[in-house]
Formats: sequence, C-alpha cells, structure tokens
Amino acid sequence: MEFKLYKCHDSIVIALNRDFDAKTAAKIRPIFDKLIDRAEGDMLVDLSAVLFLDSTGIGTLVHFYKKSKEKGKKLILIGADGQPMGLMAMLRLNRIIKHFPSMEEYLVSTGKSHQADLEELLK
Repeated sequence: MEFKLYKCHDSIVIALNRDFDAKTAAKIRPIFDKLIDRAEGDMLVDLSAVLFLDSTGIGTLVHFYKKSKEKGKKLILIGADGQPMGLMAMLRLNRIIKHFPSMEEYLVSTGKSHQADLEELLK
C-alpha cells in the first residue's frame, strides 16, 4: 500500500511509503479531500518513508496546502529528507509549508503527548 491513515489527537496523519508520484497522488488526493472536511485539527503528511517525490507529488502537496488553508486548517509535513526535501527546498516549498523532522518534534511543539497515541484509521 502506498499510504496509511492515522489519527493523532485531533490531527489526521497520512503516512506515505516509498514514492510520492502520479500513481500515489491519484489514490490519496480524493481521500485527503474527504478527510479535510472531517478533520478537527491539523492535516499531517508523513514523508519519512518517501524516497522519491516527483512533480505530481509536489502539485498534490500544493493542493493539500491550499485546501487546508481554505478550510481554516494547517498542513504540516513530517520527516521529509533526501530527494523529497531537496526538491521542496529547490522549489522553496519548504518555506511555505511547515515541516518537522519527526512526529515527536511536531508533538512537542504542540504540547501534545507522544506518538504512542496514534490510532490507525485504515488498515
């Protein structure tokens, strides 16, 4: 599976695996669009397991950012590194969308308890 969905406190976490490309974007975009209406808190995209990000993935992240902002919510990126972070930095997307190196650092910054409170939404 290209992704997993979790709930962490009042936030929804989309944890992506390996490649964030056109195939993954086509599957995750309609799910994100439905979840954003139900989310009580931030929308988190966990990129810590993503090894490759292409232009469709970038476009999807921009869509997620705009949709979140439109709904009065925040889009937070977690764990981007390597090629995905390099591409986002080159495009200066990392200056627009807030990013944390790990879930733990995000939780500490928000004053929430540790990652053990993650609840898987879809298996």
